[in-house]
Amino acid sequence: DGVFRILFHHQKLAYNQNYLREFLLKAIEDVPRAGFSIVAKNSIEEHYTSEIDDVTTAIGEILALPDVVLDPNFEANYEALTAVKTDKDWHRNFGKATYAYF
Repeated sequence: DGVFRILFHHQKLAYNQNYLREFLLKAIEDVPRAGFSIVAKNSIEEHYTSEIDDVTTAIGEILALPDVVLDPNFEANYEALTAVKTDKDWHRNFGKATYAYF
């Protein structure tokens, strides 16, 4: 139904469950969906969205175009990589690689 549920007892939820992250993430990522994976979305937010404003400003100043727009072309790049890559390791670096391009 598209909803991820976590069941726990309110007095027994531990904070040291880091080892479960990989199992849960794999289970979530294996669900077919349209669009970006959760790992790729996180990579975009962490490595691209949070840092691209400074780069856009710098490029705008260099080109004397204050309204310059950088198009990361995320959708087309993600689709192309998904079509040729069998592993999903690249999802972790998707945002960082796009940021490094600029």
